[in-house]
Amino acid sequence: MGARPTVTVDTAAGRFVATSPTTDGPPARARALLDAWLPGPDLARTADPLLRGLVASGLARPHTAGTGDTSAATGSLDVAGSDLRVRSATGQPHPHLFAFGIPVEGVQWNTAIGARARANAEMFRQADSIARSALKAAVDRAVVVPDTHR
Repeated sequence: MGARPTVTVDTAAGRFVATSPTTDGPPARARALLDAWLPGPDLARTADPLLRGLVASGLARPHTAGTGDTSAATGSLDVAGSDLRVRSATGQPHPHLFAFGIPVEGVQWNTAIGARARANAEMFRQADSIARSALKAAVDRAVVVPDTHR
């Protein structure tokens, strides 16, 4: 459905009509409505000092969905690529900063709720991708120090 859905009733058609400012496409229409949702992140109101600090310093920025007048903040950190590198205030992916799970819920929908043991959950695949990228970055930055204590 997307973040911050709005639900109205089309009485003539006998349907609920749901829209979200964070998704493209036609409204969802249904005869029944079940209110069951995972509250998403809200980067603008987070009490987490790490998330607040990343945004305040310019190392991270909020994710938005849509374009022009229909653009809306999703509440998530903005990330790029399959390894979910955090985008800076200028939109550049950080070479050594990654995020996944709840902080990127508006970018990668519902990945945190499906993670369970022995399941090939998207969140686990994201963690693997981030780990591979972080290890590669560490190897690329490694400096060989000669052992002079022999």
